Order: sequence, then structure tokens, then C-alpha cells
Amino acid sequence: MKTRIALFALALAALPFAAQSASAQGYYNRLDRDEARVAGDNHRIWHERADIARDWRTLSRERRERDHAAFREREALWHGNFGAARYFDWRRRHEQAEINAERRDIARDRRHLAYERFHRDVDVAHRNHDEWRYR
Repeated sequence: MKTRIALFALALAALPFAAQSASAQGYYNRLDRDEARVAGDNHRIWHERADIARDWRTLSRERRERDHAAFREREALWHGNFGAARYFDWRRRHEQAEINAERRDIARDRRHLAYERFHRDVDVAHRNHDEWRYR
């Protein structure tokens, strides 16, 4: 008999917690969803920053190749080797076109990074607003 009374009292004591967790379930699901969105945004931002760093390394390599082609072109002209000068002029122009493409790629990546940061900030504000509302 004491066991039944103790179980009944335990069930009555746990009833408000069960009701609270059922009503707060939607809130916690929203918080988990918001946290996942912020984490995903941070992950995409990390990748965008890595892309920009990789593009900068590629750009510096392309600039070195362009400068080397320009040096070889000047040397060929100095020595009167016009065929080689023409070839290195073509090579320098080709490297400059690749440099321009890399610069456009970096600018596009920077715009995309700003877009991702903006959306991360929106998601953080939304998450913080929801946390404040239900405290």
C-alpha cells in the first residue's frame, strides 16, 4: 500500500514537469534548428575564407609567372631575339588574363562571404530573439 501511495505521489510530482516539457518541446526544437542554421552558416563562412586564401595564393603565383614572362620578353628584345620576344609577349598576355580571372573570382568570393556573414547575423539575431522571448 505504501508503495502505491509513493508511486502516486511521484506521478503527481512529475506531472508539472511533463506538461512543461511538452509545451516547451516546440521551443527547444526551434532553438536546435536555429543553432544548426548558425553552425551551418559558420561552416560555409569558414569554407569561403579558405577559398579566398587559396585564390590569393593562386593570384600571387600567376603574378610571378607574368612578371617572369615580362622579364624574359625584355631580355629577348635586348638580345634581338624577336621570335622569343613575341612568344613571351603572348605568354605575358595569357598570364595577365588569368590574373584578371583570379581577381574576379576573389571579388565574387568576397561578395559571397559578405552574403554568408549577413545571413549568419540574421540567424543569430533570430536565435537570440527566440531565446529572449521564452526566458
